Amino acid sequence: MRLLIVEDDQDGREMLTELFRTHAWQVTPVPDTHAGMAELRAGGFDAVISDEDLEGTSGSAMLREAAREGLLDNVGALMYTAEASQLELPPGVRVLQKPMGITRLLEEVIAAANDSTTAPSSGERLKKRQPNPTRNDQSPPSHAR
Repeated sequence: MRLLIVEDDQDGREMLTELFRTHAWQVTPVPDTHAGMAELRAGGFDAVISDEDLEGTSGSAMLREAAREGLLDNVGALMYTAEASQLELPPGVRVLQKPMGITRLLEEVIAAANDSTTAPSSGERLKKRQPNPTRNDQSPPSHAR
């Protein structure tokens, strides 16, 4: 599975990247929405997870633009934010409230990717894949702004 992470906080971006790579995802981490849009235009992602409070354009504005361009038609989209109220998101974008435990975060991203209509590069859906139980007791640190 291919995941795009749009997060300006370096520690948060690295933590998410390591988490998903540990679970066999191919991860492309970027620090801003301009890079995020470039990656979405290049294509090939099963899911995108974005923070809201980013330098310049917000994560929700990026996801609205991506939806208008049809870039989210086959991509599961998630907003991972500490401030979940008052977001203007395109239909189908899941909102994840920071902080969130690792197991739930993995489950939500897997569900979003499975809801998209693009088959993963491995050729099979992840519905049967479960998070690594040895990692369940950890919660990601909050990098809320």
